[in-house]
Amino acid sequence: MTPTGIARTADGRLFVLDTGVKPFTPSDTDPFICPVAQDAGIYQIGLTATPPTAVRVTGPGQFVYPTGMTAAGERLVVCDPGQPDVFGLQPYWSRVRPHEFSVVIHFASSRLPADAHQVLAQAVGNIGTIIEDQKPAHTLWHLITSV
Repeated sequence: MTPTGIARTADGRLFVLDTGVKPFTPSDTDPFICPVAQDAGIYQIGLTATPPTAVRVTGPGQFVYPTGMTAAGERLVVCDPGQPDVFGLQPYWSRVRPHEFSVVIHFASSRLPADAHQVLAQAVGNIGTIIEDQKPAHTLWHLITSV
């Protein structure tokens, strides 16, 4: 896990926020390939078991790049500013512009085959096709890739 937040709710439950991207900074050669990449999420920690357990309580795709979390009574409040700055790419703040969104995919280096460039290009092409086919007509989307 790469925790960026920990919180205890009023009833005593303990939660950990995980970015899913390990390490925090991707490689210098390719900003979208990390040693390990999983969906960011919130885990409930069970401290009564030996060893303690971590059970995921959020589904995949609910966060972009969460940076912090706190509890307000029984609610968890998560800060997720979106895609962090990537060296060599101009920052793009899609969350502050209505009807726009960005798609960012982090690939795990251990899961890439020998012909990684072709696989990455095909994945980006497939995602672009799906977005164009499924997005609402009034939206704009932006591809962020290093392929």
